Amino acid sequence: MDWPSIVVIIPTYGRKKQLVRCVLSLSNQDYPNYKIVVIDDASPEPVSHTWFKNIKQVSILRNKTNQKQAASRNRGIRSANADYYILIDDDCYVADLNWIKKHVSLNQKFPKSLIGGKIINVTDSLWGKARAALTRDGLQYGSFLQTMNLSFSQTTFEDLGGFNEVFGELEDVDFSQRAKRQGISLKYDSSTAILHQFNDHFRAILKRNFQYGKWVVPVRKGQHFDGHWILPGSLITSLVLYLPLSIISSLAQVLLALPKQPATIFLSPLIFCYTLAHSAGMVCYHWKKRFKEDSL
Repeated sequence: MDWPSIVVIIPTYGRKKQLVRCVLSLSNQDYPNYKIVVIDDASPEPVSHTWFKNIKQVSILRNKTNQKQAASRNRGIRSANADYYILIDDDCYVADLNWIKKHVSLNQKFPKSLIGGKIINVTDSLWGKARAALTRDGLQYGSFLQTMNLSFSQTTFEDLGGFNEVFGELEDVDFSQRAKRQGISLKYDSSTAILHQFNDHFRAILKRNFQYGKWVVPVRKGQHFDGHWILPGSLITSLVLYLPLSIISSLAQVLLALPKQPATIFLSPLIFCYTLAHSAGMVCYHWKKRFKEDSL
């Protein structure tokens, strides 16, 4: 039997422990024809083959400067030559030995599609639980698929022209929306799952949400979806809407999570802090000209 060739793409920066766990979890997949490409985005400590017990199917590319995830994924994919590519983040790991097989099967069943799998958030911290309550398991509001568990064919990638390297965050939103506009469907499968480890502390999560906020306006307004019309259009409106948007967003997140996670109600003060940071990022986007110029 001819097995399609697969390359698993993992961008990474400065997370040795998580990366090693990710790669080792992929090393015994029940699939005969796959490779793992790690893109080291100029980590302070260069990624080494010795970290992975010299697993033969692993290759490493190192960026000379920090390029962010969109550029790193593009480089990893364009350096390889495979039938299908599967994306996973370095802080994720796989427990299912048939994870690659499932992605391949879905790509063959839906040849002109982006295939997304379930993301199971794993955390022991209160901060992580609150952050997890803000996320979905892979398919975000029916609008985009997350790059931490995503696959597609070589042809689909070429048709889309890769990831937009202008965006420092939320490039998966842009990628999915461009796909939909070109008639490429989004397919989600809950059985094709990975585990995502939340180890962030409170300040780190606030910083992350702030970064998302800086990019949510140009990305979502550029794609015209998910309530793009209510997002601030100027510095004045971002300041006026700062508190109302934070309150409304917090309430929406809590209400959406309650049916599956009733304990979310007790985490609502933390969720409110995170949405405040997100809204602050939107203010920052309008405050600094360079973010506006980079996004056009």
